[in-house]
Amino acid sequence: MIKEFAEYLSLTIWDWLAVSVAFCSLFVACLSYYIARRTLKSQQQTEKNTMPIINTSIQEFLLREFIIKLFDGHIKITAIWYLLNDKKYNNYPSEQILDSVKIPQTYIHCELFYNNPSFFRTIEGLEDMVNEYNCAVATLNNHLHENTINNDIYYKEFKNLIHINDRIARTWDKTMSILFNYGINEKSKAIAPFIKDVSQEEIDNTELKYYSQDEVYTTLFVSEVDKQKLLAFMQLRTVIYYNEFKEFLIDK
Repeated sequence: MIKEFAEYLSLTIWDWLAVSVAFCSLFVACLSYYIARRTLKSQQQTEKNTMPIINTSIQEFLLREFIIKLFDGHIKITAIWYLLNDKKYNNYPSEQILDSVKIPQTYIHCELFYNNPSFFRTIEGLEDMVNEYNCAVATLNNHLHENTINNDIYYKEFKNLIHINDRIARTWDKTMSILFNYGINEKSKAIAPFIKDVSQEEIDNTELKYYSQDEVYTTLFVSEVDKQKLLAFMQLRTVIYYNEFKEFLIDK
């Protein structure tokens, strides 16, 4: 067919060869497109088959894990802050220490609430604050390496990081109330497993150095009966982290 087409148009042998190459290129392009389409569909199907099914029940579970991660981050930040302040900021911690307080985005799935604008805006607000928090952590991590930054700036950055953490805790509180109708009992149960091993003796013998009675977490998530237990846990855990992080300090 190509030869007849070339003869009809009075093409030379070189023209005929060029036409042949063009038709071959067109065939290869069409074949490549077909293969690419099939590969893409296959990949999409594989992703669909292996993707974990996220529903509102799983989102509720993830947000309960979220608050434990945030709470532990609050304690770690406090320990690092006091440790570096005692060292006059002449040292900085290994980067992974502060990185460990970041909140993974996998805890929040806004797409579950696309069909409910009120719920969507609520959880999206929580996600926005997490992004702000993670950026503040990264900024502080970078600044702690610097020799030219005034210690007052470090103080303000640590204070700001604690402030953002507290704001997220309050936002989590509102989010769980709106999305899952959580009351004080449900919120307390999210924290309770984390502090269950604190004994009455530890509560009685713990002198609060790093925390006050009006901490955000004790206000939001526990009853008056458990308040002292939570404060004792925070104090004891901070001391543990303080001593642990000493081993990961680097001289400037």
